[in-house]
Amino acid sequence: MKHLFFINSHTTYLTALGAISKMDLAPENICMIYVRNYKNSFIKNQYKILDLHWAYYLSFKSYLLPPFVLINRIDRLVEDLVEGNPYFFYAPNPGGLRLLQVLSTHPLCKKINYVQEGALVFDQLLIEKPLPIKYKIWDFVLSIFFKHRIWASHYSWRMPSFLMNRMPTPECFSISEDIFNKLGYPIHLVEWPKLEVDNTKFRINPNYPCFILESSVEMGVVEKEVYFNGIRKLIKEKAEGHNYVKFHPNQSPDNIKEILELFNDNNCEVERLHDDFPFELYLSSYKHLKVYGFNSSLLVFARQIGDTTYSLENYLLENSVRYRQWREKL
Repeated sequence: MKHLFFINSHTTYLTALGAISKMDLAPENICMIYVRNYKNSFIKNQYKILDLHWAYYLSFKSYLLPPFVLINRIDRLVEDLVEGNPYFFYAPNPGGLRLLQVLSTHPLCKKINYVQEGALVFDQLLIEKPLPIKYKIWDFVLSIFFKHRIWASHYSWRMPSFLMNRMPTPECFSISEDIFNKLGYPIHLVEWPKLEVDNTKFRINPNYPCFILESSVEMGVVEKEVYFNGIRKLIKEKAEGHNYVKFHPNQSPDNIKEILELFNDNNCEVERLHDDFPFELYLSSYKHLKVYGFNSSLLVFARQIGDTTYSLENYLLENSVRYRQWREKL
């Protein structure tokens, strides 16, 4: 039996390593699928990798090839990766993306397990909800044409009933029971790897606060003025003599520059954390960090493992209708 892990972020990668250690899996039985141009240079990888970044946002409408041609192409690549062996699939969910649906319904896939991912802090995605009529109709149509290889109800991250009927009960792997408690499946707590960060160029002083920011402005989910006013308020309430700030990869250079200036305007030293080093490794390698921000999954993870956290998301909810509407849709 092979074990196939879907890697789309540092969180899923570190959780996968924790699951591998927990189950004591043999390296030769482990395969990984990388998407979203995922890379890391901090932990040496010893497993077989298939890069499917081109299929991450797979939309059959955007390809000239018929859908079955694309599904068959992915099937062949996966079959080669696992050398024709059956596999257990580990992913944040089985249906949030077309690619996940195809991998979950591959003829060689014998079980689907959940692994922690950043977006799973929005646990509304895991709540069982009645399927709207239009989705039921579309699901029925797709089941006829695609034999349940893809389905319409991918807005939910729960296991669809047709998969539950033919596979064993999923298991969940996370650093906290809070991540998957709404699913009702067995949960296995894992530990992220620890590194001797103090012996690297990435070391920090854990006595100083870490500010975790998101690309909310760039995503258009909150007005820049509201978000920046929230940062000003956060700095005034929580900044110390020296501070660390972790930016999201999608934040614009101009906004990053302005945010750093906000710290300087308040006579607070600020140090930008490296973009290519996952903050998750700070969380696993240091104890008693002070982590501040708005709604980043990293803030949630820090709270779950016992670090000191502070969130000003209520400020955004109170002052931005756009942000409030976005949160209500999650």
